[in-house]
Amino acid sequence: MEKTFVFILMPFDKSFDSVYENGIKPAADEMEVLYCERVDKQIFEERILDRIYNQINKADIVVADMSGRNANVFYEVGYAHALGRRTILLVNDAKEIPFDLKHHSHIIYKNDISFLKTELKKRFDFFIKNPSIKTVPNFNKLKFFLNGVEIIRDVLIQLDVSSDSYANSRSLPIGIDVHNDSDFFFTEKVQVGLQSTLMFSYNREANNSSVRIGDFAYLHQGGELGELFPNSYKKIMFDLSFGDTDLEQGSQFAFLLKVYTAIEVVNTNFFVKINLEGRDMSFMSI
Repeated sequence: MEKTFVFILMPFDKSFDSVYENGIKPAADEMEVLYCERVDKQIFEERILDRIYNQINKADIVVADMSGRNANVFYEVGYAHALGRRTILLVNDAKEIPFDLKHHSHIIYKNDISFLKTELKKRFDFFIKNPSIKTVPNFNKLKFFLNGVEIIRDVLIQLDVSSDSYANSRSLPIGIDVHNDSDFFFTEKVQVGLQSTLMFSYNREANNSSVRIGDFAYLHQGGELGELFPNSYKKIMFDLSFGDTDLEQGSQFAFLLKVYTAIEVVNTNFFVKINLEGRDMSFMSI
């Protein structure tokens, strides 16, 4: 079986050898249907620049490490883009991404070669399964908030709940705010879900649904996120149903935020602590 050719662009500097030998090449080799090379590992007779352009022309996928803002690599990536080559961009530090390339997806590996290898395999797999798609979706700039606090791993977020309002409805609205933290229009397909041991109320307006996924686990699926303007926000509502369960001051619940993308499902566990208030007021999760 003919393998898919992955051509590697990176500065000719020994400091990048580990990125190639321990990250990029093993990621391709383990996919079995791929093989990758960088130009200084090949044997050829023509000028090196002619060889690079020749290999970009032949490549099925181009992987480029943009770290250090190397002028040659930038020029070669521009050539690959002009040819419509499927391109995966890497960078060690997000600060090195120039404005003109911020709308392209980058693997920001921060000297973590194991992370780089894992993320590369996801993108290789995406291109293998979607041969007609030319670009990797860009999800790097989406951030998620609850009650103004960013949802990151193991964060504890306090919610103020009116005890009078809760007593009447026996439910708790959870509003997840999604922020496009970039200067570019976001159009990728993303769905957001929330998993909990608590049941969910049906929310017709939010166009979402719940499924039971275990003896004590429920998954609430929000609708597709849709488009987001640069630096804009969108709220996704989930209504938790407590049934016969009584909320108490300081009650704490575990949640799992699930973000479904074309490449993977990103899971982030977090906790919510309830602060019951005795006065009659409408609960807001803003």
